[in-house]
Amino acid sequence: MSATQYTTGMASNGSTHKTSNGASHSPSIQPPVEVAVSPNDAEQVTSTIETIQSLGKSFSASDNVSRLQLLAEARQLVRTLETPRETMIKHNWAQVSVD
Repeated sequence: MSATQYTTGMASNGSTHKTSNGASHSPSIQPPVEVAVSPNDAEQVTSTIETIQSLGKSFSASDNVSRLQLLAEARQLVRTLETPRETMIKHNWAQVSVD
């Protein structure tokens, strides 16, 4: 990044044109801390659990479709209960990809 880009507060997106990649050095509004430590979608927890219960009643280990539906709902429950902070930790550390 050139000295000119630092002084204008814009970061280069790698092109030779003076365009911004959206990065800015200006102060931004900080969200409240509660956002990072609250469940992603608390309103959906009850309905997701009810769906899991319904799918669980008809679950059969030999029925791959019902197993996949139940698995999808279980993953949805985890996403609704996770906080944004936990989601980011999972993405950045727990699910490391190997190249």
